[in-house]
Amino acid sequence: MRTLLLSILLATAAVTPAIAQRADRDDRETSREEREKARSDRSDARQKARSAREAPAEAQQSRQSPAQQIRQRVQERRARQAPAQQVHGQRQQVRQDRQAPPQQVRELRQAIQERQQQRQGVRDQRQAIQERQQQRQDVRDKRQESRERIVEQANQARQRVRPPAGARSDRPAPPPRVNSRVPTPQWTSHWRNDRRYDWRRHRDRNRSTFRLGLYFDPFGWNYRRYNVGWRLWPSYYNQSHWLNDPSMYRLPYAPYPYKWVRYYNDALLVNTYSGQVMDVAYDFFW
Repeated sequence: MRTLLLSILLATAAVTPAIAQRADRDDRETSREEREKARSDRSDARQKARSAREAPAEAQQSRQSPAQQIRQRVQERRARQAPAQQVHGQRQQVRQDRQAPPQQVRELRQAIQERQQQRQGVRDQRQAIQERQQQRQDVRDKRQESRERIVEQANQARQRVRPPAGARSDRPAPPPRVNSRVPTPQWTSHWRNDRRYDWRRHRDRNRSTFRLGLYFDPFGWNYRRYNVGWRLWPSYYNQSHWLNDPSMYRLPYAPYPYKWVRYYNDALLVNTYSGQVMDVAYDFFW
């Protein structure tokens, strides 16, 4: 009897958990089905509400004309694009703000540029002053060289030049002693009416060119005003007294055997074969 009761109790204890597990499983399935049904009901309700809201708009749109529909679509598109354009404008403004320097930096740069321009102007002025000083120094050097050259020529002339016997300042030199005559071209004073040979105006603009320094008289006779036709001694029209470039002084070209020579402050055109004065420009040099 006892054995039978123990067997029954053991069987009951083994079957009870299985029954409990089966009951729990059934409860979970029931609750899941209820939740799914409730979710489906809520979805259907939302769908119905959305259909109810869209129905008047569709009806109104169906009643609109094609032009109004197009206008409405354009407005909707602009409304969708407006935020994007606004964002793009904001980004562009931020980009410009980042790229553009601040006002203080711009003012500082402008002030620096102005100071640099002022310094450059000062440098240009200094350079111009230095150039003028250099030009003046060049003129002084040329004058000094001219004086030194004249002094050297004078010293050489004093050593080798002596007046011939019977030579006087108030008497012309004798004609050359030759048997044949050398043909000489004709010379006229028409060049004085030619503007190309306006040496006075040229001298006013180039005063330093006509300032040749001291003149050395080979015989020490001092100045005499010679006229056309006067015959000079050879020492007064040798190569040391020639004007090698007459065009520099606006004098006409002198064909052979004529030469422009300097006599004190006068310019004489001399026939180098006979020593006769062919033309004169008085007070030519300073």
